[in-house]
Amino acid sequence: MKGARIRLLALAAALAVLFVCGLVLAAEEPKKTEEPKAEGGGEQAAAAEMTPEQMQAVLQKRLKDLQVALEKATKENRGRIPKDTSALVQFLPNKQKDLINPETNNPIVMNSEMANKAEDLIENPKTFITFYADKPTPEKGRAAIFASGTIKYFTKEDEFDKALKESKTRVLSREERRDRREERMDRRAR
Repeated sequence: MKGARIRLLALAAALAVLFVCGLVLAAEEPKKTEEPKAEGGGEQAAAAEMTPEQMQAVLQKRLKDLQVALEKATKENRGRIPKDTSALVQFLPNKQKDLINPETNNPIVMNSEMANKAEDLIENPKTFITFYADKPTPEKGRAAIFASGTIKYFTKEDEFDKALKESKTRVLSREERRDRREERMDRRAR
């Protein structure tokens, strides 16, 4: 019986030593960071370490995240599209970082035609550009996302310019504006 106790105590002591050694090794292991850092650190250094394909994938994800954030912000604003991207930040997974094109480190551009307008003025979501990259991606073209959520790369700048010019909101007639004003007044009166 006494021998069994001694073996049990020896086993417990060995386990305790292994546990402490494991803690020490875990503390000494270098922590892995989420993003690669270079000399300067920050967004530019991380982007410098990405391949062009990775940057394109990040840009596409950010465009999609911006589109989802736009829809949420518009819904929260009772159908009115925000005047700029600052209202979208709260809905973005990476907040301010998602507003930046990883290929150029410049902001992704919001179509100013839709700013502060009612969402139903966008007649055809399949052809209305909501956000686009500030510059074309080499060998791929300029990335743009439509109100429908579709991403397209325009290989020719004149095609992109034409599509952007065609991304206009519908102009209300005098009667439609009057009707909308009356509807708003009726809602406020309730």
